[in-house]
Amino acid sequence: MRRRWAATLPYGDGGAAPGAPRAGPGAGLAALWRVREVRAVTSATTLGFVGIGSLITVSVLLADELGSPRP
Repeated sequence: MRRRWAATLPYGDGGAAPGAPRAGPGAGLAALWRVREVRAVTSATTLGFVGIGSLITVSVLLADELGSPRP
């Protein structure tokens, strides 16, 4: 059995049946727009990780404001 890298696999619709869901980069965005549950979960996780990402910035600014000792 010959191994293949994922980057070398063919990309295309593979002769999808009429009425089948689309495949490709825009299919995920279309699913986000149409499916309410996917949109809700994506929004919640995005907001959650924005909070975690801002923790780094806020902690540095707060330490500077409180007069943390510097090396």
